[in-house]
Amino acid sequence: MATMLPTIPDAPVSLADVLRSAVESLCGRVGAVPFTPARSTVVVLIDGLGARNLADRAGHARTLTHLVADSPIAEIPSGFPSTTVAQLTSLTTGVVPAEHGLVGYSVRPPGHTRVRNLISGWLPDMVPEQWQPIPTLFETLRDRGIPSFAYGPSAYAGSAFSRAFLRGAEYRGVDDLGRRMAEGMQLARRQQCVVYIYASEVDGAGHHHGWQSTQWSEALERVDAATAAMMAQRSEHVNVCITADHGMVDVESRVDIGSFPGFAELVAAVGGEPR
Repeated sequence: MATMLPTIPDAPVSLADVLRSAVESLCGRVGAVPFTPARSTVVVLIDGLGARNLADRAGHARTLTHLVADSPIAEIPSGFPSTTVAQLTSLTTGVVPAEHGLVGYSVRPPGHTRVRNLISGWLPDMVPEQWQPIPTLFETLRDRGIPSFAYGPSAYAGSAFSRAFLRGAEYRGVDDLGRRMAEGMQLARRQQCVVYIYASEVDGAGHHHGWQSTQWSEALERVDAATAAMMAQRSEHVNVCITADHGMVDVESRVDIGSFPGFAELVAAVGGEPR
């Protein structure tokens, strides 16, 4: 009997395997993503840069395109839902959203009437360690005596979402992307550690202007230049993994479900994904 709904074929590797495999490489083991054994690992997460987006704008990102061509795994599926909150947490915990609990961009907390977004809309009674109870891979490393560092914009330092998915890592807020990547690589060269570097520039340009815009291509060029400079500093005992949480499509039309007659009377709140 045919299935009623379309399905995606099972993939041997997902985003939840990436950091977990990097951690295993520090112990001389090979995980689902075949990193070579190394003393340190740098994982760069480029928010919103899907494989198809990169391929279509390859001329704006020669370094990243070259790295993809040389990679043993050039493309992996994002998880479901393919949204930042869910997938960054899958990356750092090594489990799928149904296990770690951050299952969408927005939710209605128990006992509240309004929907809150899980990036910046946490309420005082929403305790990150309770909403996301799975130990992060950074906490696992800390218990083994190996430090972890997370580099990202200074605005995210100490945020509730950072507490949910980055706990166990020392957060270092650096607003300039080039400096963020350079400092992360320098740290990995000096000592045994795992370094996570977050790049939001491409995602921000895509949400504001669309991924086929000039602004998106310019953001990609800046990320590519910072990546090239970082890779030039790399030493042989440092593994580097560059990945993304999801890709992007430009949506030409919009349907407002709240405009349907009688809808508001039947639904208490709408959460999850606005797109």
